Amino acid sequence: MSRKSYIRNIRSLLIRLIIHLIKNQVEQRLTNSWVASIEGSILEIQDLNLEDNKTSYYVKSGEWEVGCGF
Repeated sequence: MSRKSYIRNIRSLLIRLIIHLIKNQVEQRLTNSWVASIEGSILEIQDLNLEDNKTSYYVKSGEWEVGCGF
């Protein structure tokens, strides 16, 4: 997969994560499925972001800010 594909997948997971966090905030409750989705998204993002060499990342820590060109 290309770097752009990894970033696109990470972005998709971040959107899913944010949606569930917003639902939790608005509804003031957390369902088991939301917990599973939030945890799953975080783990998948961490896994996808780590490059194959296991020493560097597709999205570096300073690039997570809004407007970084995603």
